Amino acid sequence: YFISFIRTKTEETKEHAIIHKNKNSLNLIYNKGLKKDKKIIFGILFLMSILLTIYIMCISFSFRREVFDKRIFYLFFISIFSRFILKSKIYKHQILSLSLSFIGLIILFLPFLSKINNDDIPINIFNIFSAAFYSLFLVLIKYITYSYFLSPYLCLLLVGFFSLIITLIGFILYSLIKNNDLSYIMPKFDSIQNQLGITYYLYTFLSFLFCSLLQIFSFLVVYYFSPLLLVVTDIISPMLSWALGNIIETESYHDLFFNSIGYFIELIAAFIYNEIIICNFCDFNKYTKKCIEERQNKELNSLKMD
Repeated sequence: YFISFIRTKTEETKEHAIIHKNKNSLNLIYNKGLKKDKKIIFGILFLMSILLTIYIMCISFSFRREVFDKRIFYLFFISIFSRFILKSKIYKHQILSLSLSFIGLIILFLPFLSKINNDDIPINIFNIFSAAFYSLFLVLIKYITYSYFLSPYLCLLLVGFFSLIITLIGFILYSLIKNNDLSYIMPKFDSIQNQLGITYYLYTFLSFLFCSLLQIFSFLVVYYFSPLLLVVTDIISPMLSWALGNIIETESYHDLFFNSIGYFIELIAAFIYNEIIICNFCDFNKYTKKCIEERQNKELNSLKMD
């Protein structure tokens, strides 16, 4: 954020110097947009931090538990929140996509039901809520950066700072209540380092690096494109995780069949929603970007001919 801020100020300084030097230049009017309401911005950022914290805690508590992959739900929740918050319209081809995604979700859920026990039900319910919270978090990134002209880097910086504080407080309270100490957030690093050696430091550095890059690129994708574009990668990722897990530990033919079909349908649904695949039948292509541009070009050509 600070690198971006310095670059912006440097460019503005150069522009002011050029304008000042050329006395005959017209005075530029900088449209700073709507006046920012700091209280609303702070409230949205704090809400985003809480949503991200809940998502992180859910990942932590579901570790080594039989949990249905929450990323499958993103397409539904992001579509709903985008409709009400970003005022995005849902067209015919997107309804087809959501219908296919729902079918894929049911197919993926069938083999999962045979694996879970009663102890896993609460964490799976919480998992669905955390998927909704993270979807809302992604939509709010788009909303706050466009509605209040907030830099995505500044948004990432503030949300990261707030969520770090909230997460630490949450885990400290949890550790004190459960273990009467801080062992949950302060494990015995000496024993870990002795076992892993240099691998421990390398893994820590790479984890920090790649997680940081993932957050930065995710924010930029949402800022420049749409939260729904992330759904494509959020479908591919569990597919690869499932394929890798299946190589290590072979599933039954029953689970292999249902998971293969389910993930394939989910991927196709995400492609249709993001118009990577266009269905040229039953007017499913009518409101895609490509067809809208073609109709505009035809209308322009028609006006020129007239």
